[in-house]
Amino acid sequence: MSLVWFRRDLRLNSNKAVLAALENAENICFLYILDEKRLDFAGKAQAWWLHHSLQELSKNLAEFGHELILMKGNSLQIISDIASKNSGLTIYANRTYHPLMDKVDQELSDLDNRFRFSCDRLVTPQQYVTGSGAPYKVFTPYYKAASLDVRLNIAPKLPDRLPEAGMISCGDKLEDWKLLPKHPDWAANFRDRWEPGESGAKKKAIEFIKNKCANYKTGRDYPAEDVVSGLSAHLHFGEISSKMLVNALLFQEELDAENYIRQLLWREFSLELLLQFPDLESRAFKEKYDNIRWRDDAIALNAWKQGKTGFPIVDAGMRELRRSGYMHNRVRMITASFLIKNLLIDWREGLKWFEENLLDADPANNAAGWQWVTGSGADAAPYFRVFNPVTQSERFDKEGHYIRKWVPELSDLPHTHIHAPWTASQKILEGAGVILGEDYPTPIVDTINSRKRALKEYKRALSD
Repeated sequence: MSLVWFRRDLRLNSNKAVLAALENAENICFLYILDEKRLDFAGKAQAWWLHHSLQELSKNLAEFGHELILMKGNSLQIISDIASKNSGLTIYANRTYHPLMDKVDQELSDLDNRFRFSCDRLVTPQQYVTGSGAPYKVFTPYYKAASLDVRLNIAPKLPDRLPEAGMISCGDKLEDWKLLPKHPDWAANFRDRWEPGESGAKKKAIEFIKNKCANYKTGRDYPAEDVVSGLSAHLHFGEISSKMLVNALLFQEELDAENYIRQLLWREFSLELLLQFPDLESRAFKEKYDNIRWRDDAIALNAWKQGKTGFPIVDAGMRELRRSGYMHNRVRMITASFLIKNLLIDWREGLKWFEENLLDADPANNAAGWQWVTGSGADAAPYFRVFNPVTQSERFDKEGHYIRKWVPELSDLPHTHIHAPWTASQKILEGAGVILGEDYPTPIVDTINSRKRALKEYKRALSD
């Protein structure tokens, strides 16, 4: 009998663990463990997504006459118990390549030879090294090496029928895990924008390839233009295979898909960094950056979290995050830079907030992104790069459409002033129905002086 242990691969099609289990199975069963260390989801937003994704996976398995067994607790202990009680059982899983789960996988492999772990990533982690044999720490040469292996490689689909169901033991009810919010239902707006699960991922992929990918290269930096794929959360939970997605893109020969494939490989590069440096979420990759004396300013941090900084593009991004569980990538960089360089608040505070509220919060990608903006990452922006929130807004949201959507109290301001309302005359503000300090906050920081403050502190920290 075979057991498929789902982790961050909540799909049936193009799933290496599922396909491997089917090759030699007279009976098969399917399991998902909600690990007590929360290895498969980060915060409350992802808990919402996970509930609905497991719900769909259960439904898809039921169509084949199978049940998704749900268990909660210590993954190592649960799987070890199952293996010890079922001597003829072979267990199949896809590696997550998360350092903590890798330890579990290694202990299981050492314990018993009936465990079969597959690689289900776009490229196999840790296979690319520099000429000196060291892991890559710069993205561009890594991309050049890895992109050579991104080729058309269509994975077989599931057969029309699955082997008969085996029985391990009774599991939990999904509702008992209480992954969904109650009162207040802060995820109410999520349902209008997202459809977790394999079918939702397929719909998003088709929509992107047909209607958006052609404009992705030029449009991906503009938050008001809907040209991004919207697949990041689906990819995080493994509801679609990166290889299947690349195959579909390359099949459309008229598409210039290289820029999107580059973003997929950035996800793989971020994982490489996490595997090199398991403390990527808590310590600076470049050690000297941990010498920075960050400001302890709870009021400013809370204003940033709530989208009440007085800088419209920053506030729009932070409100999009709270209301939809997502933030456009360009705006992620702007909001992160504002927190780190203008407020001089520890990047780890921002990472934790994103982790709690992003539906696509990936341990490697999130940490690599924050360290990139900080300047402390392996392949990071120079520490003296500071994203000016006003000029960024004027460049990437010229007409203010993104701001108007998420900061509606400013919607009647002309685009010449919507990026910096404090520069508008009293007459213009009155005409737009805006009273600064009441309807919308005044800026909580001066961008020029705060930039100087950050650069001074960075120079001090890096010179020690």
